Amino acid sequence: MDEWALTSDMSVRMRPRPAPKRVDAAATILRRGRRSTTSTVELTTDGGEPIAVGAIGFVKIARRESDPPKPRMSPEAAASIFSGVGALDRPLREEAGIEVIDASMGEVRMEVTPVLRNPAGTLQGAMVALLAEAATEDFVSTRFDAPAIVTDLDLRYLAQAKVGPLQTRCRALGTGPDAPVQVELIDTSADRITTLAYARATVIS
Repeated sequence: MDEWALTSDMSVRMRPRPAPKRVDAAATILRRGRRSTTSTVELTTDGGEPIAVGAIGFVKIARRESDPPKPRMSPEAAASIFSGVGALDRPLREEAGIEVIDASMGEVRMEVTPVLRNPAGTLQGAMVALLAEAATEDFVSTRFDAPAIVTDLDLRYLAQAKVGPLQTRCRALGTGPDAPVQVELIDTSADRITTLAYARATVIS
């Protein structure tokens, strides 16, 4: 209870396929140290077909007296709470409040609102990944005038984003539609890079 476990890095490799009705995720801990933990994750359909594989790292940070209280919750309690949540009324990026600034430059923005923060009071890691994904898809879609979906995503979480808003900037590392894209997430309140991402998208004809 005296430590936070915050995402330090994440990598995902996904097949470009329609979303199944259900996704099962299974994590395997590769290393559990005093200050960090690393796991691999396998995502499959309910029929056992592979959807994606990934690796994720967490760093342990001491909770300060000024931090929000840390909730006590067992895995069983968490499953019980989240299993009762219904579907979103709108696409996820709309629910998260992602605003397009300049799609041709891969510039999108997200406010750091209470509903998007984790218990430690910083922008939740999955929302950070969503922002990087949205920036890449808009950037590639605009460049090649066709819908694009991210299939590869690598993130390095450099600093917590507690104030925001966060804004992205993208740079293509090649000329083709499958060229890697570098994405920087900047906390505009402090003018500092909070996350560095490398992504690859697939254009859908």
